[in-house]
Amino acid sequence: MSYVDPVEGAKTITVYNIKPEYLGARDLFLTNMPQAQSDYNGLEITARKRYSNNWQFLAGFVWGDHKGFDYSQDYVDSNDFNNPNFTLNRDNGSVWLDLKWSFKLSGSYQLALWIDLSGKWEARDGIPVRRRLSVSGLNQGTETIYAAQRGVDRTETVAAFIDVALSKTFKVGRSGIEPLVQMFNLFNTNPIINQRDMIGSSWAGRQESCRRGSSASASSGPSSAIERLALCEGGGLSSPLCVCPRREC
Repeated sequence: MSYVDPVEGAKTITVYNIKPEYLGARDLFLTNMPQAQSDYNGLEITARKRYSNNWQFLAGFVWGDHKGFDYSQDYVDSNDFNNPNFTLNRDNGSVWLDLKWSFKLSGSYQLALWIDLSGKWEARDGIPVRRRLSVSGLNQGTETIYAAQRGVDRTETVAAFIDVALSKTFKVGRSGIEPLVQMFNLFNTNPIINQRDMIGSSWAGRQESCRRGSSASASSGPSSAIERLALCEGGGLSSPLCVCPRREC
């Protein structure tokens, strides 16, 4: 059949009808399918500076590649592996989250007057999405097939998700009070983290079109910037008690 791919233009793809003698037939068989497997390769790098000279940090970078058959996350798939329409373009794509890379950096610095400045920076690759196509006119009815391996399309990269905080501890007897000001998502980052994957009027392959307001086509990412003012009380190894009103920007 021929169709118009929103990324690659006019294309053809082969789909299959069930033989008439097998229409409506059911023969349930449970087994471990040899093609339903995946391989993961990864590399993790961690850097740490212990607290000295008023500052510290912890950074981590992960590169990963998880390829294989795109199956459900509960390790059980009730579809028919004998149906070539089901296995089409599913054998060598991204499995589960499959982030190609992710990076985290957190640290703190003690300013003058014993004021602590701390923060966290997160960045990661886009989440893999499917590119699916609904095919009608088959003997067995309408089927949904994969037009491309999962992971060919991804949501946009999250480049700068940053949280910062300022705090200062005041000793009160054997305990202490710590006023705390926090800003979550400092730059109001709002990446797309999910999108419709069906080719047609709901296709959201272009991230910019999703961002411009097609709420039916995409789900936005982290919430807007949030400010929080907290007053924490605690001493020794006890957990602090905090009163934390917050305001969304």
